Amino acid sequence: MHKRLSPVHTVGIHSLSFLLLATALLSCSDSEQGSRTAVVSKAASDLTRNPVADAPRQAVSPTEALLAAATRGDVETVKLLLEAGVRADVRDADDATALLLAARAGHGDIVARLLDAQANIDATDRHGMTPLMAAASAGHLDVARVLVAAGAGVSAHDRMGLTALMWAEKNGHVQIETLLTPKGLSPENARVARLQRFLIELGHDPGPVDGLYGPQTATAVRDYQRQAQLPITGLVSEELMDHARQSLRERRLAHGQAGHGG
Repeated sequence: MHKRLSPVHTVGIHSLSFLLLATALLSCSDSEQGSRTAVVSKAASDLTRNPVADAPRQAVSPTEALLAAATRGDVETVKLLLEAGVRADVRDADDATALLLAARAGHGDIVARLLDAQANIDATDRHGMTPLMAAASAGHLDVARVLVAAGAGVSAHDRMGLTALMWAEKNGHVQIETLLTPKGLSPENARVARLQRFLIELGHDPGPVDGLYGPQTATAVRDYQRQAQLPITGLVSEELMDHARQSLRERRLAHGQAGHGG
C-alpha cells in the first residue's frame, strides 16, 4: 500500500523541480490529451530519474509537492501547482491542509494565495486544529491577521478544548491575544473572559468566551471552586484567578505540553 508522505518527510523540490514543472506546463497546450495536473504529476515523478544531486529519489505527487511547497514557503511552486489544477485543500498524513501548514510556518503570502484558491479557511487536522489556531500557537501575527480578516472562526475549539486565543495565551503571544480578544471589553469583562478561557482548558464549561458573567459561567466557577476545595463564592476574585492560573501551569507540565500546536 502506498503511504502518504508528510511534507516534513518529503524531500524538497528545489529550483530543478520548479523548472521541470514549468517546462511541462508551458509545453502542454489546451488541445493536448490529459489534464494539466497529470502533466505535473509526470514532471514530478521524472525528478526521481534525474541525476542532479538535490533531486528527490522517490516519486513526488502534485499533492505532496503542494504540501511541501506550502510548508517551506515556496510561493512560485505553490502558484504553479494551483494554476495547474492541484486542489488547494489537499491534506497530509496528519490531515493538515496546505493552508494549515503554511499558517503554522508563518508564510502569509502562501496563506493569501491558498485562500484566493478557495482553500477551506477552517479545515481542521486530526487534532482539531485550524489554520488560525496554528498561526496563533506559533506566534505568527501577520498570518493571524490575514486569516481573521478573511473570516476565520475565532471561537472554534480543537480536541483539547482550546481556541486560537487560548493557544496564543498559552504560548505567550500577547499581540495575537489582543487581536483575538473581543473588542470593547472593560477591564473587568476582560478578566472574566480570561477566567472563562482558564475554565475551559481545565475541563469546565463556562459557555462562550465573551467576558460576560452569566449563569453558565457562574456555575462553572462554583464547580471549579468546589473541585479545588476553595470557598464556594462564585466570585471572580484575584485568589480565584491565581489559583486557576497555577492549576493550568501544573496541568500543562503534567501533560508535557508543548502540545500539538506548540
